Amino acid sequence: MRMGLINLARAADTFVPIYRAVFAYDSQARLPPVKAPTLVVDDTGDFEPEIVRRGEAVASLIPNCRTRMMKGEDGNIIWWRSKALADVMEEFFERR
Repeated sequence: MRMGLINLARAADTFVPIYRAVFAYDSQARLPPVKAPTLVVDDTGDFEPEIVRRGEAVASLIPNCRTRMMKGEDGNIIWWRSKALADVMEEFFERR
Protein backbone atom coordinates (compact mmCIF):
# COMPACT_ATOMS: atom_id res chain seq x y z
CA MET A 1 0.00 0.00 0.00
CA ARG A 2 2.82 2.35 0.93
CA MET A 3 4.61 1.75 -2.37
CA GLY A 4 1.41 2.37 -4.29
CA LEU A 5 0.79 5.68 -2.54
CA ILE A 6 4.37 6.83 -3.05
CA ASN A 7 4.22 5.96 -6.76
CA LEU A 8 0.87 7.70 -7.09
CA ALA A 9 2.28 10.85 -5.47
CA ARG A 10 5.28 10.80 -7.81
CA ALA A 11 3.01 10.50 -10.84
CA ALA A 12 0.43 13.06 -9.70
CA ASP A 13 0.90 15.33 -12.73
CA THR A 14 0.65 12.51 -15.24
CA PHE A 15 -1.72 10.09 -13.57
CA VAL A 16 -4.95 11.12 -15.31
CA PRO A 17 -3.61 11.06 -18.90
CA ILE A 18 -1.86 7.75 -18.26
CA TYR A 19 -5.01 6.25 -16.74
CA ARG A 20 -7.03 7.35 -19.79
CA ALA A 21 -4.41 5.97 -22.20
CA VAL A 22 -4.42 2.58 -20.48
CA PHE A 23 -8.19 2.25 -20.83
CA ALA A 24 -8.23 3.61 -24.39
CA TYR A 25 -5.61 1.09 -25.60
CA ASP A 26 -7.10 -1.91 -27.40
CA SER A 27 -4.96 -4.65 -25.86
CA GLN A 28 -7.24 -7.40 -27.15
CA ALA A 29 -6.30 -6.54 -30.73
CA ARG A 30 -2.61 -7.03 -29.85
CA LEU A 31 -2.97 -10.55 -28.43
CA PRO A 32 -3.74 -12.73 -31.49
CA PRO A 33 -0.38 -11.89 -33.18
CA VAL A 34 1.60 -13.14 -30.14
CA LYS A 35 3.80 -16.03 -31.24
CA ALA A 36 5.91 -16.52 -28.11
CA PRO A 37 5.08 -19.28 -25.64
CA THR A 38 2.63 -17.67 -23.23
CA LEU A 39 1.34 -18.48 -19.77
CA VAL A 40 -1.75 -16.75 -18.40
CA VAL A 41 -2.07 -17.03 -14.63
CA ASP A 42 -5.54 -16.54 -13.19
CA ASP A 43 -6.98 -16.81 -9.69
CA THR A 44 -10.06 -17.73 -7.71
CA GLY A 45 -9.68 -15.23 -4.86
CA ASP A 46 -12.33 -12.78 -3.72
CA PHE A 47 -10.38 -9.55 -4.27
CA GLU A 48 -11.78 -7.63 -7.28
CA PRO A 49 -12.89 -10.72 -9.22
CA GLU A 50 -14.56 -8.59 -11.90
CA ILE A 51 -11.17 -7.06 -12.70
CA VAL A 52 -8.69 -9.86 -12.28
CA ARG A 53 -10.53 -12.98 -13.44
CA ARG A 54 -10.03 -12.57 -17.16
CA GLY A 55 -7.57 -15.35 -17.80
CA GLU A 56 -9.86 -17.49 -19.91
CA ALA A 57 -10.83 -14.57 -22.15
CA VAL A 58 -7.21 -13.46 -22.53
CA ALA A 59 -5.93 -16.97 -23.19
CA SER A 60 -8.56 -17.50 -25.90
CA LEU A 61 -7.00 -14.60 -27.86
CA ILE A 62 -3.42 -15.94 -27.78
CA PRO A 63 -2.55 -18.88 -30.02
CA ASN A 64 -1.13 -21.91 -28.18
CA CYS A 65 -1.47 -20.20 -24.81
CA ARG A 66 -1.25 -22.17 -21.56
CA THR A 67 -3.24 -21.22 -18.51
CA ARG A 68 -2.76 -21.84 -14.82
CA MET A 69 -5.40 -21.27 -12.17
CA MET A 70 -4.09 -20.43 -8.70
CA LYS A 71 -6.85 -21.33 -6.28
CA GLY A 72 -7.52 -18.89 -3.49
CA GLU A 73 -5.12 -16.27 -4.83
CA ASP A 74 -5.96 -12.82 -6.16
CA GLY A 75 -4.40 -9.92 -8.02
CA ASN A 76 -2.11 -9.22 -5.07
CA ILE A 77 -0.22 -12.50 -5.32
CA ILE A 78 2.82 -10.69 -6.70
CA TRP A 79 3.12 -8.75 -3.43
CA TRP A 80 2.06 -11.30 -0.82
CA ARG A 81 2.95 -14.69 -2.31
CA SER A 82 5.57 -13.97 -4.93
CA LYS A 83 7.31 -17.31 -4.27
CA ALA A 84 4.16 -19.24 -5.23
CA LEU A 85 3.86 -17.21 -8.43
CA ALA A 86 7.58 -17.68 -9.18
CA ASP A 87 7.15 -21.44 -8.79
CA VAL A 88 4.33 -21.47 -11.36
CA MET A 89 6.43 -19.42 -13.77
CA GLU A 90 9.50 -21.58 -13.24
CA GLU A 91 7.48 -24.72 -14.00
CA PHE A 92 6.25 -23.11 -17.25
CA PHE A 93 9.76 -22.16 -18.37
CA GLU A 94 11.22 -25.56 -17.47
CA ARG A 95 8.71 -27.21 -19.82
CA ARG A 96 9.89 -25.07 -22.74
